[in-house]
Amino acid sequence: LAHALAGNAATVGYEDLSELARALEHALDRAQRASRYSDADAALFVRAADDIRHLLHQFAAGFLRPHDALLLESLQAYEPDVDPISQADSLMQPLDQAAVPRADADEVAPGLPDDIEPVLFPIFEEEAQELLPLLHAALRSWLARPADVGRADACMRALHTFKGGARLTGAMRLGEQAHLLESAIERVMHQSTAPVTTDVLPLQEQGDALEASFDALCAERRDAEAAAPVAQPSELVAEPDLLPVAESAAEPAVEVVDEPAAEAVAEIPTEVAEVADEQVAASGPQIDWARFADGDADDGAVEALGGAAQAMVRVRGSLLERLATQAGEVSIRRARLESELAQMKSSLLDLDDNLARLRAQLRELELQAEAQVGAQQELAKQAQAGGGHFDALEFDRYTRLQELTRMLTESVGDVATVQRALQRNVQLGEDELAAQSRLTRELQDDLLRTRLVEFDSLSERMHRVVRQAARESGRQAKLEITGGQIELDRSVLERMAGAFEHLLRNSVSHGIELPETRVAAGKPAEGTVRVQLQQAGNEVLLNFSDDGAGLNLARIRERGLQLDLIAADQPNDDAALMRLIFAPGFSTAGQVTELSGRGVGMDVVRSDVSTLGGSISTSSVAGQGAAFALRLPLTTALTQIVLLRAGDQVIAVPASLMDAVQRVTTELVDTAYDSGSL
Repeated sequence: LAHALAGNAATVGYEDLSELARALEHALDRAQRASRYSDADAALFVRAADDIRHLLHQFAAGFLRPHDALLLESLQAYEPDVDPISQADSLMQPLDQAAVPRADADEVAPGLPDDIEPVLFPIFEEEAQELLPLLHAALRSWLARPADVGRADACMRALHTFKGGARLTGAMRLGEQAHLLESAIERVMHQSTAPVTTDVLPLQEQGDALEASFDALCAERRDAEAAAPVAQPSELVAEPDLLPVAESAAEPAVEVVDEPAAEAVAEIPTEVAEVADEQVAASGPQIDWARFADGDADDGAVEALGGAAQAMVRVRGSLLERLATQAGEVSIRRARLESELAQMKSSLLDLDDNLARLRAQLRELELQAEAQVGAQQELAKQAQAGGGHFDALEFDRYTRLQELTRMLTESVGDVATVQRALQRNVQLGEDELAAQSRLTRELQDDLLRTRLVEFDSLSERMHRVVRQAARESGRQAKLEITGGQIELDRSVLERMAGAFEHLLRNSVSHGIELPETRVAAGKPAEGTVRVQLQQAGNEVLLNFSDDGAGLNLARIRERGLQLDLIAADQPNDDAALMRLIFAPGFSTAGQVTELSGRGVGMDVVRSDVSTLGGSISTSSVAGQGAAFALRLPLTTALTQIVLLRAGDQVIAVPASLMDAVQRVTTELVDTAYDSGSL
């Protein structure tokens, strides 16, 4: 127990507790080898256990108290009296057995009930979700080369950490199950003959059973938390008599990550908080208490990864969706603003034309005014020549009409100045809109990228589906995934997870033959199911294939006739027969099993694919296998569209469904209207 406690305390960064538990472990180990030890020695061990208990109570209350240095020195200096005969017997033991760590080195009594610690379990749950995929990957690697016992070390490391975390959080049954698997791996590693595939396969099944137990425990905990009333803050505080008494004052420096914990710390007596702060300051490295917040990924907790690693921020999925929607609304508003700006630019161009026309008319008006003045002067000269007394110098050359024409010329110049200023402003606005468009697009892309997850996040789940289907159908099959690093929208991946699993189960139960049949056909006894991914623009292409017998088209035609899906006189068309498997209620299974025979599956797969705006197609080669090709959008949060208009109706079509957009001349359009086709 001291060994397990020391390891788990070191895992969460509580070095003082780990050091004290490790010293107690070594002291107990020395006492175990001794022929006898005194009551004083036993009192030392009990005192160490009490100090560990006090440290844990402080830890639960949110403080890190350092260990007792004198007690640590006493444990490290402890040397029991050893009987010479017993010592001689111990020297006869092989040293390598004591040096090699074994699975039962930290074994506890079997059959202990679970006593889940609610604060630590979310941390273990998060850690286990990382350890179990490592365990499955290590088992698959060992299964590929069973004779390479060195590959089992990775299994042991993952299991040992998983087991320690389970026991630390009180999941004793889960820890015992992990210990049994650890012992089974150890037996295979140390058996007299080199391990073979049949030795490792049962270990893989036990690994699947361990993960199933973990999933069941997590579901049980979630149900219990949903049904249980919220604990009062006073229930979270340790008993007062187990807490030390203060001797000096200091400002509390504990980071609180949630409201219940804040209330709990607030109710701890002031003197306790003060002395605890001094002990925290003296204890060296601090635990990142954000890791001990509620394990819900929607709580927005910040999780430090330690060292120089970059911090990760957890954000509610609904918040990300709302941000992506708002970014889309910004794009829509920007598009409307661009439209208004384009109309303003068009109006300015019209104003430019109007100004040019006004200038021409004003010039003509000036010419007409000049002509009239010239005519009046001629009349005046003629009148003077006829004997009149009017002096030409007294004639007012600049009439009111000429003044008005010059005033109009100035007004036109002022309007032209305003027009040029508006043109400059519109040009600057277009430049700013272009920059804002680029920033909005980058913001939208980054927000959408936060929703993307790698396809490999489903890989372990899919490997387990193939293994389970193979076991239940008496077949041997393995899964190979290519391009698993491609990212898809989380909602797309979650929506299609069930469809992917059904395709895999179909490949095993309907495609992969029995081992003896495959060997007789010259194939390996173990079949292979492949999942290949590649990105094409805004879509992801997924190809599910197997090296089995292919689709039984004769059986499909027979079932199609029985269900009246095809006519008896209809000629054989392989493509049409393959499409029959997507008909509701269609199944070629002879009997209903847990894997197939209910006629529910492929129609649901096609429905899910179609709902997301994707497509699915089938191909098959007799004796070589079948393949299902799926086209899915990268994300459903944002869809690029092409607007089509027919009369007064406007239709938005996803761009992924468009083959081409053509610019057609008026003559071709007229011809198309005449002929009825384009």
